[in-house]
Amino acid sequence: MNFKRVAQQQIRRVGSSLPPSLKTSARRSLDLLPDEVSARVRRAVLPGQARSGEENVNQLLSVPPEFVGSTYGEHEVLPMLALENSVLRRKLTAALDELDTLREVEVQYSGSLSNGPDSEEAQGPAPEELADEYLSGQVLRAGAPRHLVIANDYPDIGREYGNGFVHRRLLHYIDSGIDVDVVLTAPSQERRVYTFDGVRVLVGHGPEIAAVLSRQEYRSVSVHFLNALMWRYLVPFLPDLDLHVFLHGYECDRWIRRVFNFGKGTDLERGIDRTLALQRFWRDVVRHPHGPASFIFVSEWWRRAVTDDMGLVFPAARSRIVHNFIDTELFSYVPKDEDQRFKLLWVRNAGSRKYGNDIAVQVLQRLAKGHHWSRIEVTIIGDGKYFHEFEDALGHHPNVKIQRRFVSQEDVAALHRDHGIFLVPSRLDSQGVSRDEAMSSGLIPVTNAVTAIPEFVDEDCAILGGDEDVDALVRGLNHVLSHPALFTRMSRAASERAQRQCGADATVRRELELMGLSKPTKGNRHR
Repeated sequence: MNFKRVAQQQIRRVGSSLPPSLKTSARRSLDLLPDEVSARVRRAVLPGQARSGEENVNQLLSVPPEFVGSTYGEHEVLPMLALENSVLRRKLTAALDELDTLREVEVQYSGSLSNGPDSEEAQGPAPEELADEYLSGQVLRAGAPRHLVIANDYPDIGREYGNGFVHRRLLHYIDSGIDVDVVLTAPSQERRVYTFDGVRVLVGHGPEIAAVLSRQEYRSVSVHFLNALMWRYLVPFLPDLDLHVFLHGYECDRWIRRVFNFGKGTDLERGIDRTLALQRFWRDVVRHPHGPASFIFVSEWWRRAVTDDMGLVFPAARSRIVHNFIDTELFSYVPKDEDQRFKLLWVRNAGSRKYGNDIAVQVLQRLAKGHHWSRIEVTIIGDGKYFHEFEDALGHHPNVKIQRRFVSQEDVAALHRDHGIFLVPSRLDSQGVSRDEAMSSGLIPVTNAVTAIPEFVDEDCAILGGDEDVDALVRGLNHVLSHPALFTRMSRAASERAQRQCGADATVRRELELMGLSKPTKGNRHR
């Protein structure tokens, strides 16, 4: 069944499970809409109002996405508006204690303050002591500019997937002659100092940001996955801070982007609550008189999507588009033997439906019925909530190797050298770092041309299908498997595109210029 139809059925199902008060509020909220739109919404999302499911789908698909923004699909517009309005209406008319609850939700989803400065210090050194320990232990180079990075996660032994793409760019900063300090703000983790792959990291619960900034001056500061907790401790320093905010995805998206992960009405309502809190938060950030010097988006589509999702316009003069860095030396191109087209690789976290592991399963099941299957070798490595679906559906095939484990980036690069095609279907990507790494190594990606993905691939270097289009992915794969010369040509094109678009010159060197950490290079101007 087409995913759009499935999504709408799921929205109606979770909508029907909302509490009676919320259903009533949803009906009342329809009075705010034009009559013709109100009628469509009633038929689309309110239980018992439609004659048939087919009519629901047709009504939804008839609404142009421009009704609320340019980056939503037609099937998303009315459910999103109706359900958001119902929650918003209820909250706007609720008692003061419910408004206090909304503020608690903002704290919960933007970085919990429950373990803030008034509670956790008794469990360890004071933030000032931890900052002193960290700063005094840093090895500095004479004359090197100093930069502070604040993030919500960072790799560690046993947690190597934590924002690995941030770590890769910081290694490049350091190699470029920049002294880099890192503050990981994570209330759920133990406050401490540790070293990973040569980078020292201070793990704090929020106050450590202020402690570091009050002790050390920086040429500039960058933040990855900004949230309310970080912002709270940055605000006092903003007048004198050259602050640059990277917007990657989860920290600024609308609930509709991840509706495929909702299983019940309470999930949906929490998602809408989170969106309302994020919209308030980012409005405060953008409107602050001493706000960030730049907002850095990883793709043009994501810049437009965040504008739609947060309901505000980021200042054009302070908005930049810089793709995530791909280490083209680690993920270097080695010409592929034509027989490697039969070696398929899937290495990804299966913790969310956005990564399309179920689409990959369907593609492989279809291939198993075709004439190429006897020559195909499949390697599947990873973990996560949905990883068992690979084991359940494909574990009985002797030519499918499935491993639940973590793989380092060095391991991934080695796997790239042994394989020729990278299975990376997707429902949502603001860029797609794992895909670009595989392309840099010369693997042909098998993916969906949705969200930001068309900015990074085309039919010359990738096997593409539309939204949920398993048939197109299978057809494209079979075509490449049948034409070895085409495989070789597309492999080289994939590497050239990834290295040109996401190599150091196009990414981290531009970041260093933007943050005042290096001199502009001729012909390399910011967008």
